[in-house]
Amino acid sequence: MNRILRIKAGEISNVSKRDLKKAVKILLITMTVYIPLQIFTLKGGTNTLLIVAISSIFTVLISSGILRFMYGFKKLYYQSLIIKVNTEGVSKIIDTTTPPSLSGILKINWEQVKNISQKHSISINWEDIKLIKENKYGLLIKGKQSNSFSGNGQFQIPKEIEEFNELKAFLFKVHQDKKEAVHID
Repeated sequence: MNRILRIKAGEISNVSKRDLKKAVKILLITMTVYIPLQIFTLKGGTNTLLIVAISSIFTVLISSGILRFMYGFKKLYYQSLIIKVNTEGVSKIIDTTTPPSLSGILKINWEQVKNISQKHSISINWEDIKLIKENKYGLLIKGKQSNSFSGNGQFQIPKEIEEFNELKAFLFKVHQDKKEAVHID
């Protein structure tokens, strides 16, 4: 298999939203702790509820702006994502060679995508693959030198990638063949 695959055009928004669900959960947990903490800190003054309401509204507005910024970044990130499979191995590449036509805040998002493209582009040779695991989001590929804490040496292939089922079957077959060859020696 010698292929270059991208996320299906209609699925980029879904993958981006899925990534942001974790941030929204953290925000909601923070708010459920933040509001009672703020009420107890103010010790029931006459304007306590007004102060809590105003600060909570500002927190939600600022957080919404940050989430919107993150969503724009994620969309550009996934538009630039390429999964490359060739004779050497499998790679995740953030392709920033052809910038899209952007304006406003999206230009800042694009600069961020360009800045992280080298760090997030990962290649793992066939002989260095330690694990291929399917999860609800796609396939997790880990190299021998991978670090689960920092994320180095591993990457996720989203299930929304073109030809996902064919790619999955191919990767599992190559990985299984490699394991069998090692056990025979």
